[in-house]
Amino acid sequence: MKLNKIYVIIFITGLCWASCSDVLISAFKNDIPHFYLECLRMINNIVLFGVSAFFLYKNIQKQQYQLKISEAQYRSLFESNPNPMWVFHKNTHVFIAVNDAAVAKYGFSRNEFSGMTIWDIRPSEEHERLAESLKVAHQGAQEMGAWRHIKKSGELFWVSIVTHDIFFDQQPCTMVMATDMTAIILNEENVFALKFYAKKDRRSDYKYSKLTNKGDVGNILITCLKVIPLILMDYPNVSFGFVGSRTIDKASRTVEDFKNNQRFRVYRKIVEKKVGFHIFEHFTYEFISGYLLINKHGQQSIENRLKAIIKMFADTYQDLPGL
Repeated sequence: MKLNKIYVIIFITGLCWASCSDVLISAFKNDIPHFYLECLRMINNIVLFGVSAFFLYKNIQKQQYQLKISEAQYRSLFESNPNPMWVFHKNTHVFIAVNDAAVAKYGFSRNEFSGMTIWDIRPSEEHERLAESLKVAHQGAQEMGAWRHIKKSGELFWVSIVTHDIFFDQQPCTMVMATDMTAIILNEENVFALKFYAKKDRRSDYKYSKLTNKGDVGNILITCLKVIPLILMDYPNVSFGFVGSRTIDKASRTVEDFKNNQRFRVYRKIVEKKVGFHIFEHFTYEFISGYLLINKHGQQSIENRLKAIIKMFADTYQDLPGL
């Protein structure tokens, strides 16, 4: 914008110069031979062109210098940033540049990074999510949330990602800053409410209450419990809760009571045996057919977490009596 103003000023000044000088030179046409008059006009035009070119050159030079200073400052901020940062090509996803913090954090050298793509620092489980994220066009800085990344050593860790689309070396690129969130996420005391139903009933409004065969309930619960170790890998302090849905007897059109219902009886029998007591304290609430697994390794006391989880269940399942 500033450069455009300079162009306008030079154009107006040149136009005024040309108009005034031509009038002034023409005033001497009766006193100066025609040949010398034309020479004077040519010299005037050369001087006008030279002065205009000089000022344009100096201003363009100034703009280029300021741009170099700005680029140097941004590069310095990029290189010296304590958080890992990198620039990748928007089309090929190849790393174009990485800062010292990225080299230190991820364990790859700059040469190694130059032969890698952003897919290489993510576990395969994150690839589908990354593919969906790359399809979305963004303007300005964007907070992309928490992601799992992988170091050269194979260690997984959590990062919070902020991106900004830029042109780098005249190429469409994205600049990324990653903030390590591992300690924060691992210290979170999340709670998962486990729900399950038969696959054949997934479209039914009664999917949670159609299971009447005890064997089916047990088998599906065991399958459901297999996700607990997987979740613990990402959330070591996580706790779990089950609330037994009431079975509906279609023949008599009666609904099972909340207290000590069929699913709860299966939970109590299987969960103690399959989950054990090494990581979790077990709490049963027979009057609502509820079962809680409270992680022993959280920062809060078990009593405080128990109260918080019961409140969460009361807010979520408002039809449960007595909570």
